[in-house]
Amino acid sequence: MGYASITHSRHCCNYNVSSNIHISFHFMNNNVLQLICRSVVIAKLLYAVSAWWGYTSANDRQRLAALIKRGVRSGLCSDGTPSLEEMVDSADEALFQRILYNPSHVLHQLLPDRRTTGHYLRLCNHGRVLPH
Repeated sequence: MGYASITHSRHCCNYNVSSNIHISFHFMNNNVLQLICRSVVIAKLLYAVSAWWGYTSANDRQRLAALIKRGVRSGLCSDGTPSLEEMVDSADEALFQRILYNPSHVLHQLLPDRRTTGHYLRLCNHGRVLPH
C-alpha cells in the first residue's frame, strides 16, 4: 500500500470520524456511534491488512494508529478498543488459522509439509516443517 493509498484511507477515515462527531451531538447515543466506528472506520483500516501492512513505514503506522486514538478520545470508539498493532496481529493470526485448518483454502497448498518424528517432542502450534 503506497503513501497515496494510506493518505487516502486516512483522509476518508478522518472524514468519517469528523462526520460522526457532528452527528453524535444531535441524533445518536454513544453505543450507536461506537458500532458505526467499528463497522466503518476500523473495518476500512483493517480491510486486507495482512496484504498491505508489511509495506507501511513506521510513520504510516503511527499516523494510522493516531486515527484509532482520536476515535477513542472523541468517544467514537470504546475505551476497550485495542491498538491498531493488536488488531493487525489478531487479523494475521486469524488468517493463518483459517489457512492452516481449512484444506480447501486457496493458500493451504502453499504450507510446508507436516513434520513427522519418531520422538516425543514438545508440540509446536502448527506442526509444520520450517525452512532452515
